[in-house]
Amino acid sequence: MAGLGAAGSGAGAGTYAVFRDAETSSGNTVRAGTLDLDIGSNDERALIGPDATSVEPEETGGRELLVSNEGSIPGELAFGIDDVRDLENGREKPELEAGDETGGDPGRGAGELSSVLELRIAVRRDSDEPPVAHFVGGADEFATVADVPVGEELGRVALPAGGDVVVETTYRLPTDASNRVRTDRVEVTATFELTQTVSD
Repeated sequence: MAGLGAAGSGAGAGTYAVFRDAETSSGNTVRAGTLDLDIGSNDERALIGPDATSVEPEETGGRELLVSNEGSIPGELAFGIDDVRDLENGREKPELEAGDETGGDPGRGAGELSSVLELRIAVRRDSDEPPVAHFVGGADEFATVADVPVGEELGRVALPAGGDVVVETTYRLPTDASNRVRTDRVEVTATFELTQTVSD
């Protein structure tokens, strides 16, 4: 009887049942955001523009460049000058008479224009608003191109997702620029870099 009782107890334990219910969790997708820096169309990316080809003393010029974050993540826009290249482009008689002793054609590194040409680069949220920053120069001042640090970050501004800023470049050739810079050319290479904003 004891043996039969044990067997019956075991059979009863195997017949227990539980209720169950299940639901499916869907839509669990993680997608990385984007940083997409845009500085205009291919033929409009120059900071100074195509018209600065025959600059005279007392002349001032420049242009505005729209820089946008077309991505979905806010970022910080950094700016720097990578290279400043002086070209002599030969020497005319007035240059020689003014004491231009470098020479060379095109004469990389031999020109003098960067030592007198002045530059200011301001950043605005809108063309009609005051600058929020200056990458080169200041509100009432210019910097001589040759004095601008090369290979360094010159400033940064916040650039939200879908946002843009106006980068305004102004150049001027002072009245005291001598004949030594006649026919000289200076080429400036700059870089914009957009980095994700990191929260504290």
